[in-house]
Amino acid sequence: MTSRSLLLLPIFILSLSFTACDSGGPDIGLDRGAIVPDFTLPDVEGKTIDFKKDMGRGNTYLLFWSSSCVSCKEGMVVLEKVYKKSKEQGFSVFAVNVYQDKNTVTDFIKELGLTYPVLLDKKGTVATAYGVYAVPVAFVIDSRGKVLDKFLGEMTKENVEAFLEEYWS
Repeated sequence: MTSRSLLLLPIFILSLSFTACDSGGPDIGLDRGAIVPDFTLPDVEGKTIDFKKDMGRGNTYLLFWSSSCVSCKEGMVVLEKVYKKSKEQGFSVFAVNVYQDKNTVTDFIKELGLTYPVLLDKKGTVATAYGVYAVPVAFVIDSRGKVLDKFLGEMTKENVEAFLEEYWS
């Protein structure tokens, strides 16, 4: 391995954290009880979303994800089903895609038939503000902007359903 390759190796390893699913690992993200940073991001249709203003009247599920995360797909489908059944009762979802281009994200949304808001964090600034360095990471946030809970790691049907049932049953 050349000295140039050795210099680039840490950058490559760091970049993998946003292209592959996290399987648990070290605790990341805001802790329970923390007040979340406000942010504005465009959705896939170009509308600017002001998170704290648009988050709704009940608890909000905020997901950081990437289409390269295999388990995100399964979890996002489960999330869609809950969202369709519960959005009228105040259940809100914002799925923040990290570091991917609009076309990749739009294709993924169409493939899964997602209807909840999907936001584009192309530079990773919001993910960084939330302490997210691997995906998937989800937060349950109350209407005052306080973290009630967080979920790190693989999004299987079972663990997403259990996590959601605790806050939206």
